[in-house]
Amino acid sequence: MKVGLLVSGKLGHICLSHIKDEIDLVFVFTDRNSHQIINTCKEKGIPHFIGNPRKGRAAKFLQTRPAELVLSVNYLFIVEQDILYHASGYAINIHGSLLPKYRGRTPHVWAIINGETKTGITAHVMTEGCDEGDVILQKEIPVSNDATGGDVLREFEAEYPDLLKEVIKKVAEGDVKLHPQNHHEATFFGKRTPEDGLIDWNWSRNQIRNWIRAQAAPYPGAFTYLKNSKITIHKAELDGSAIGATVKDGTVLSVDVHGLTVKTRDGALRLFNIEGLEPTGFTVGDVLGEKQEDTSRGSEMLSWREAGNNDMLSVYEWANLEDARKNSYSQKPIPYADHVKWFRSRILEGLSEIYIFSDQDGNDTGYVRFDLDPLNNSVISIVVDANQRGKGHSTRMIDLGTRLMFENSNCSLITAYIFKSNTVSLKSFIRAGYQLKEEKIVKGIPSFVYQISKK
Repeated sequence: MKVGLLVSGKLGHICLSHIKDEIDLVFVFTDRNSHQIINTCKEKGIPHFIGNPRKGRAAKFLQTRPAELVLSVNYLFIVEQDILYHASGYAINIHGSLLPKYRGRTPHVWAIINGETKTGITAHVMTEGCDEGDVILQKEIPVSNDATGGDVLREFEAEYPDLLKEVIKKVAEGDVKLHPQNHHEATFFGKRTPEDGLIDWNWSRNQIRNWIRAQAAPYPGAFTYLKNSKITIHKAELDGSAIGATVKDGTVLSVDVHGLTVKTRDGALRLFNIEGLEPTGFTVGDVLGEKQEDTSRGSEMLSWREAGNNDMLSVYEWANLEDARKNSYSQKPIPYADHVKWFRSRILEGLSEIYIFSDQDGNDTGYVRFDLDPLNNSVISIVVDANQRGKGHSTRMIDLGTRLMFENSNCSLITAYIFKSNTVSLKSFIRAGYQLKEEKIVKGIPSFVYQISKK
């Protein structure tokens, strides 16, 4: 059986090394930075394509290399139709989660961030959708309370080759049984970058601890700032230190040669394996947080006002932005007459609270809206102005709006309903301290329900 292999990185090289001498490997696709894979292909004389194959770049390469099976492991690039349908039999991907949960990138890291106690590996048929194809095999992997992203990755390195060999055997023997995924149970998480690792000390200590261990070495690590110095942290443990009610979140409570203790929203964390500054370089009373030089502009220096009649048109225009409607449960454009009626009745009767935010130059950045229910709980929604995106405003708007709502009303619980496909909003609410409550179908759309309670 002729097999083509799409692989990247260390995990891809491990899988290649395990199967290269056991199958008729007719080609390998990889990226320019996967030097071990490239060297192995050269040593073994395996035809290989290096780089992004999209837009037909690999068409000529594939013409003379038919395959019955195409396998993908940790491959860097999106696979388009010319590769997807190249195999006369199956195109199969090995994905690092128990699908349909955690579709998307670095799923095991997201699983630890969310406090999951298990993850796994899934072999599934590749389709044009992201990780949506029928399941062939799954292997469950427990996630201990102390496991890091690196720990789970090492489990993957041990388990992937065996699952890959089992898939090859089933295809060769004609013993493939397909199990459709339940798309209503699917969750999706987007690509992570090193810049996504910023710690918010207003989160709960368990949330911060999970955030740190998920991104610990060999990943770039969760980080914070002491003034202008970036501090990366690879290990955290819960600490029982007594803390005064007026102490600011992120305050250093104690320091020794091994690490330091820092206040969070609901207790203290002990931090170890710190890069950027030796523990003894900290002082009790130091406050960790965002980079100081960023506070002169952007999301840290937002001002706010309660929406009034003069803001009616702006709120209308923001609410009717194309992507705002796309990520709304009521996706039809809003007629202005209906908006005016709604705005006046909700604001005058105190059924909704809308905070409008502006940067230091006086440019409005968007609004955060809270709709109250009879129990004084509220539902939050946010729209960022189209010209103000990419500046980090959304998390700060959610955070400030939430604090204002708790301070200025009897509201004790705020709920956010987020499309599973809306990873930008998801990240912003997580950074603002909201925690996953449940997953559910809302008006026919798979959604996350995130909540935050008044302290």
